[in-house]
Amino acid sequence: MVKPLGRASWIGSKPNPYALAYARHLMDSGVSVLLVDVRRRESWWAHLRGRSVAQAEQAAVGYLVERGHDEEDCVVDEW
Repeated sequence: MVKPLGRASWIGSKPNPYALAYARHLMDSGVSVLLVDVRRRESWWAHLRGRSVAQAEQAAVGYLVERGHDEEDCVVDEW
């Protein structure tokens, strides 16, 4: 599972405790989790430059597929 983390999911340079607890819960349930920092893609200027959260999510899915995961199994989680 690809989990994009925006501004609200960070405290400084680390994911906040809620985001980490959610990822741990998924991992304890047998789900592999890739946390993706999308903070720099949320601003209006990022959209003007053609950089979006969706592109970061697709890049993360591509990363997993290149490493042997089936694309159908690479779910992007939006919470």
